[in-house]
Amino acid sequence: MNIADKAKSLGFEEVELREMLELFIEISLSDLQKLQSAVDQKKPELAAAAAHSIKGAARSFGFDELAGKLEIVELRARGNDANLDREILTSVQRELDEIIETLRTVDLASVHPKTPNPLPPG
Repeated sequence: MNIADKAKSLGFEEVELREMLELFIEISLSDLQKLQSAVDQKKPELAAAAAHSIKGAARSFGFDELAGKLEIVELRARGNDANLDREILTSVQRELDEIIETLRTVDLASVHPKTPNPLPPG
């Protein structure tokens, strides 16, 4: 993911997008825990709600593959489908992890230039 390109395509500055993505990650990880718990407790209505929440946010940032997986989870949960297994939840977790890693490695030096050290070397 190229933050500069994504920010431009969504009409935001890089810093704004980064802040929104950090919030997206925080909320999505919380919702993913709720989703996993709902699946473990066999509470499909809670699983559907958590999947729906993450899906909507993912779509708004253009994470279509992630949103597609969550749509499957949501539809299966709404249909009381027993095929809500850990494999798809693990796949969702992996995609969130990739977004997190991208955010960690993005160089925003052009947006937040480092302040030069006022002390002379040595």
